[in-house]
Amino acid sequence: MKSNKLHTFLFALVIAALFLPMIQMVKPFVEVGPLFGSIVPTVKDSLTLEAWFDGTYQENRNKYINEQFGFRNTAVRLHNQIAFSFFGKAKANGVIIGKEDYLYEIKYINAFRGAEEVSQAKVDSNLVMLKALQTKLKEKGIELVVVMNPGKASFYPEFIPDEFPILSSRSYYSEYQKGLESQGIQHIDFGKWFRQMKGKTSAPLFPKTGIHWSQYGATLAADSLVNYCMKLFGKNMNEFGWNKKDLPLSTTMESVDDDIGLGMNLLLPIAHLPMAYPRVGVNDKYGVSFGNSGIQPKVAVISDSYFFNLMQLPWAPEIFQSLNFYFYNKQLHKRPEGTMTNSDPLSQMKEIEKSNVVFVMATECNMDKLGWGFISSAYKYFVLGEKFDSFDFRVQKFKNNILSDETWVKAIAEKAKQNKVPLDTMIMRDARYMAEMEYSNGN
Repeated sequence: MKSNKLHTFLFALVIAALFLPMIQMVKPFVEVGPLFGSIVPTVKDSLTLEAWFDGTYQENRNKYINEQFGFRNTAVRLHNQIAFSFFGKAKANGVIIGKEDYLYEIKYINAFRGAEEVSQAKVDSNLVMLKALQTKLKEKGIELVVVMNPGKASFYPEFIPDEFPILSSRSYYSEYQKGLESQGIQHIDFGKWFRQMKGKTSAPLFPKTGIHWSQYGATLAADSLVNYCMKLFGKNMNEFGWNKKDLPLSTTMESVDDDIGLGMNLLLPIAHLPMAYPRVGVNDKYGVSFGNSGIQPKVAVISDSYFFNLMQLPWAPEIFQSLNFYFYNKQLHKRPEGTMTNSDPLSQMKEIEKSNVVFVMATECNMDKLGWGFISSAYKYFVLGEKFDSFDFRVQKFKNNILSDETWVKAIAEKAKQNKVPLDTMIMRDARYMAEMEYSNGN
């Protein structure tokens, strides 16, 4: 009798295990958190005769169900936790688990250990253009400054796994470091400065489970940029107001201090370092209304994701009159407007002409892509005097805007079906039409 009851219980347990995910999918009864990282969910398509007979409906529905079945996110986290806890492996693209569970991305490690192939011709060409561009912009009252941001691998080399030995001391960072100095090009080496400050600051400059500089480190860098501008122009500026010494520490991560840790999608979080999160205001003493005693420059920044840590600070119009951040030289984030659009080179050059300072920033692992095309475009425009074909760039701008908006793409896809043309063709037609309208209106 006891044996029968046990068999019945085990059978019921198996049936429940089979049906609970289905019930959770149809009518969720347990809250399951989302997965983090670069994940694009499949959108459930509507059933049409065309989609049914060409097989796209079935393919889409299989992908959708596979992503939506009950407790899938929990199953993914369990799988990732087993890989992490028992095998020391990360189920996140490009992530390396270092000693004491410090997390890295492989591109930072390779840049630090000299594993990347350095094109000296590329470096030398950029240095020549930067030098000429610095001179030409200075004639227009615009200062050009190259900023080298720190990398986590060079800041925490002691936690890099032993299977990644140093191969060479030569890297894009080291070559630009030497070249900028020898060519007399204005630059800031935050990488060197951060390494010099290591262990001497009141809070960590890099988190354990994040890849960017900490919010505390980013705030120090922002403060330094303001001081650099004051020395550059020989005038006072409004400054950030914050307590730099007696900062409370917290193991509850804010900003992007846990960006890799979250992207690991584990059941149990990795232990964090106590981090600081400065609450920053502005010492409002100087500005354009103070005449010669103060300055509020207009600033343009071309940078990778490291500058996003700084974007939440009160830059404009409190300290800078305006701030244009060109993320990877593509997306334009404007302050104080708070807008984001895709930018084209012609519009960008016209904005640069209105600026007082241009910061070209990159972290160590992105020094091979310094400027992301900005240096050559600005050189052609300002030094060589080349004129860009504004219409072609306008078309590309609208095409990029369409592709960055999922709802917009779907609407054009429906129009492409009705007109029986490929989606790419329809997108290009719409982009050209909007460019023609903008061009004819003189915008």
